[in-house]
Amino acid sequence: MKILHVTETLVGGVETYLNTIIPYQAELYGEQNVLVLAPEQHVSDEAPLAAYYRCFDRPKRSLGSCANLAKLFKQAVIDFDPDVIHIHSTFAGVVCRIPGLIAKRDQRKVVYCSHGWCFDGYSGLKAKVFSQIEKVLAYRVSSVINISHHDFESARQQKIPEHKMVVFENALDDLDQDIQRAENQGMLKLLFVGRLDKQKGVDLLIEAIRQVETEVELHIAGASVVSKQQLNVSDCRVVQHGWCSQEQLRELYASVDALVVPSRWEGFGLVVIEAFRQGLPVVVSDAGALPSLVAEGSTGYVFENSNSDALAKVIAQLDRTKLSAMSQRCREVFVSRFEAKRLNTQLTELYAAAE
Repeated sequence: MKILHVTETLVGGVETYLNTIIPYQAELYGEQNVLVLAPEQHVSDEAPLAAYYRCFDRPKRSLGSCANLAKLFKQAVIDFDPDVIHIHSTFAGVVCRIPGLIAKRDQRKVVYCSHGWCFDGYSGLKAKVFSQIEKVLAYRVSSVINISHHDFESARQQKIPEHKMVVFENALDDLDQDIQRAENQGMLKLLFVGRLDKQKGVDLLIEAIRQVETEVELHIAGASVVSKQQLNVSDCRVVQHGWCSQEQLRELYASVDALVVPSRWEGFGLVVIEAFRQGLPVVVSDAGALPSLVAEGSTGYVFENSNSDALAKVIAQLDRTKLSAMSQRCREVFVSRFEAKRLNTQLTELYAAAE
């Protein structure tokens, strides 16, 4: 079986997702039978999956870069002749489902995953337009993968055809070696990982830290992607690390007491299960799928979305002893629910299923 993956971006969750599934598929189907179309500007020579990429030019998100993707995609379908086309994220989903781009062939399966519905991040006319586009284009694929039950319900409410949809929660490979958690003393150490854009709510977190009088140190790993937002940080308790490698992130997860995910909207929240993988409790907003990932008081805490006062209250009440006691349960949840074998098995069965 030959699998063609297509994405318009490799920033954030999509790259993590591909890093989780491509090695498994290459071993199962053969390295020569897996191909990934991705933007040249997002692929470094050191990328673990660089050998599987065929790239198009994308200096920035634009009509021109979408045209480049469409051209490469059409040619790849002809040359590679895949049995399964797996499309990732909204913009690739629009481009690759344009009528006429995919040459007709019996038994070819086309799978689409938005990695979080774009209409969830908007209201009014924009949300209606995005919803209508997704609803119409859903009929051009065999299956629509939702990365959470929240995404499934959101899509169902927007009348995306239910018979097309499945729910495959995100997952990660376990670490090759155990990274010992630090035995912290003194200031409580918190971590934020992600884009410094409005969606991720880091501004809410910084405002909450300003309100907290207890000794707390916040570490921020990430940079702006969608917007050019610059953090206005004057608090000496906030430490910025910029974009970090996976190795650097693992060291950060091991060095803090809790992860904070203050997103305003979120289709899933991969950083939550990255934290669980290392036995790290989380504090999340009640946006999107986030509260479904966390058991209050067992693997973390939940606060009201977009409410920095509520977040500050939770942070002020955090106790290192209680957080440490949650560590084992976080690991158990990761192993039982979010380990990559489950996702890879689900995808394999979906690819093989008859139309």
